[in-house]
Amino acid sequence: MKILLYALAILGLFFLVLLMYSVFKFEPIFNTLKQFDQNAIATHRDMAKTIIETGDVTQALIWKEQVKKSLDVNDVTDAIKSIAIQHNIKRYHDNKNEFIKNYTICSQKTIEKILNYNSAYLIINPCRVTLLKDMQDRLWLYFINMDMVIYGGATLPTEIKKEALKIKSIIQDLKKRITTKKH
Repeated sequence: MKILLYALAILGLFFLVLLMYSVFKFEPIFNTLKQFDQNAIATHRDMAKTIIETGDVTQALIWKEQVKKSLDVNDVTDAIKSIAIQHNIKRYHDNKNEFIKNYTICSQKTIEKILNYNSAYLIINPCRVTLLKDMQDRLWLYFINMDMVIYGGATLPTEIKKEALKIKSIIQDLKKRITTKKH
């Protein structure tokens, strides 16, 4: 009976030490999570679920909705313009301190390969680089995180992975040559 009590005491001590270690180890994470939006955990859970179900990170990063069969391209274009007007969205910004320019850093052949593999890349176009001049006249370049595209889900087919790695290399070259961060 004493052996059982000692074993339980040692087991209890082990779990107490494990609990204390966990509190100290994960407290910074819990403090950070407290700062997240109240819907962040559910959003990340849904993204993880989609990635697990599809094996494709792009499906978790986009919303895809089929257009009503009764509408054609012109109808959709008109609807987008109308909705933009209703929401007071202008096609071009009048603010002289604002500047946005998009660049394509892929060949048409690369774009076609990627889109033939997965049309979801239309919305998160890894070939797009965006240049923004902010209100303080600073220029910023925006790129998609290619690591998420390349490694964030199921293994890409060899040819697509090769193209994605080429895009990542171009982005790294741009960052190295024209951004302030030391690479």
